[in-house]
Amino acid sequence: MSAKRTAMGAGKGAKEAGRLRRARFVEEYLKDFNVGLAYERAGFKTTGQSAKVCGCRLLRDPKVLALLRARNGKHLAQVGLKVEDVIEAIRRQVVANPKALFDEHGDVRPIHTLSDEAAAMILAWEYVMKNAEAGDGKIDHILKIKRLDPSKYVELGARYFGLLQDKLHVTGDWDKFAARLAAARTRLKRPTQ
Repeated sequence: MSAKRTAMGAGKGAKEAGRLRRARFVEEYLKDFNVGLAYERAGFKTTGQSAKVCGCRLLRDPKVLALLRARNGKHLAQVGLKVEDVIEAIRRQVVANPKALFDEHGDVRPIHTLSDEAAAMILAWEYVMKNAEAGDGKIDHILKIKRLDPSKYVELGARYFGLLQDKLHVTGDWDKFAARLAAARTRLKRPTQ
């Protein structure tokens, strides 16, 4: 009876150690998303290319995936980021109209008067004062505005709504395909004369 308890106790200890090592792997992976290094830093003995392979295999483990989801959810909650915020940011870039940056005379509006949507489309804002024409003695004010690339956000929006698909969907009669595959395998197994 005592031998049974000892064996059961050792199994529980090994399970606990595995759980702790998986949790450590998740923490290490979230630092830099480097699978191999995370696997090594988590205390596994494998290193180098083998660590990458084992780390990738570990990332498919349902327990590790659950830990990653939970940890990621906590992180997003801490920074206050919600799915709705991300979708709203994508929406702003998709519907952004550069005309909102200018007034009715074609002059650039002061940045403090821009709406949140208009300000969100600006990637960079550079203000230069220089003498553009030599000899006129006049200082010219040049404003350079660089806009965020909206095509990236249009693509993200299209992916969100399922308009773009990265996966190939194959349809057909799988029973016929399996039968043809089995027949081909049998032909290959026959000795050639």
